[in-house]
Amino acid sequence: MSLELVRLSLSMDTEITPTDKATKNSPSSRHNTSEITNRAKLKKKKLQLQKQKQKIDIEKKKRKKIKSAIEKYKEDCVYDNTEANVKALLKITKLGKVQNDVAEKILFKQPCLLSRDRKQTITQPLTSVFTEEDFQKFETEYQAK
Repeated sequence: MSLELVRLSLSMDTEITPTDKATKNSPSSRHNTSEITNRAKLKKKKLQLQKQKQKIDIEKKKRKKIKSAIEKYKEDCVYDNTEANVKALLKITKLGKVQNDVAEKILFKQPCLLSRDRKQTITQPLTSVFTEEDFQKFETEYQAK
C-alpha cells in the first residue's frame, strides 16, 4: 500500500504543470489546487500508515515472550542427557583425569540468563558461640581498664 502511495506521489511530481499564472476562475487553476490537495492527502495518508506500522511493531514487541536457552533446549530435546553426563563426569573423576574442585565447578555451574532459571540458595543464619551474658561481662571488664 505504501508503494502505491509513493508511485502516485512520484507521478504527480513528474506531471507538467503550467508555468503561466492562471486566473482563479480558469479550469487550469482549479486543477492545480486539486492536485495540491491530493498531494497533501497522500502525504497525510502516508504518515498515518507509518504511525500504524510503528504501533503494530510496538504491540508485537510487547506480546513477544522471551524464552531462556534452557526452555528452548527443553522444547527441542526429547531425551534428557543430564544423568548420563553426571555419570560420565563421576567416572572421569574416579579415574583421576579431572580434579575434584574442577568437577564440582562443572557440575554446579549455572549458565542461566534469566533470573527464574537460577536456583536460589537459602543461607542459614550464623550462630554465635558467645551468649549475651558473655558480651556484657566483656564490656564491663573492658570499661574497667
